[in-house]
Amino acid sequence: MLSLSTIQILATLAIDHSLYWLLAQIRYHGRKIKPISSSNTIHFNVHGSGILAEMFQGMGNAMNPMTKSYAIDTVACLPNPIEPNYELYQKICSIIGIVWVLLLLEPYGLRIRQKILEYYYPKRAEERAIWLYNEIMNKRRLFVKMARRKARKKYLKDKAGTHGYNMRIIETWKKILKFFSLIKYKCKLCGDTFTNYSMLTDCIQSKCNGRYCFDCFDQLKGTCPLCMDPVTYGDMSDYSAEWGSTDEEDFHTQPHILLP
Repeated sequence: MLSLSTIQILATLAIDHSLYWLLAQIRYHGRKIKPISSSNTIHFNVHGSGILAEMFQGMGNAMNPMTKSYAIDTVACLPNPIEPNYELYQKICSIIGIVWVLLLLEPYGLRIRQKILEYYYPKRAEERAIWLYNEIMNKRRLFVKMARRKARKKYLKDKAGTHGYNMRIIETWKKILKFFSLIKYKCKLCGDTFTNYSMLTDCIQSKCNGRYCFDCFDQLKGTCPLCMDPVTYGDMSDYSAEWGSTDEEDFHTQPHILLP
């Protein structure tokens, strides 16, 4: 959000200065004084005297210009831009710089709070560190548990909705993509994709398509939530005693270990 605001402010300043520069260039290069001389004049020669002769002579003289040469100045028609307040520009840029410095130093300021707490209340700081450690470990275990359930649920759903003919088509396309190095391997637990197959670990069971990255493999402690019974890896709340067939029950109830 701060990056977007900074870009908007700097773009506004740049546009303001660019408009001033453009108008100043127009005024500088467009200023021109052009002399114009009168080449065509009308001369009346009225012969005689009297009121009518003087009147006609005055009318003829009025048609002639007062001067034979004059100049046209275009300055009045040109834009007259007002110079931007560059001091205000400096203040705005200084404020933006201060905000960025505070943003970058904020994590270090938060760490200083912990140092102050350790200096004045060391016992309280130790209790807080223990609590934070337990909280992080609980969240990590909960994440693995929820990810394991999600992967198992998706696997069972895909298995129930995929028939033999469709599975053969999928496997054929996988082989084609793998031959052209276009296939990407995906971890069943965290969902990260990898282009190198050696960065993943497969389940030892031939009927299971479980494939995990090394980090998830360490978190699972060698178990496979796709083909193992939840009771085997300690998830009692995700256990169901009902099975669709005897073969599936035998396949899921056997403990499986992943090979690194």
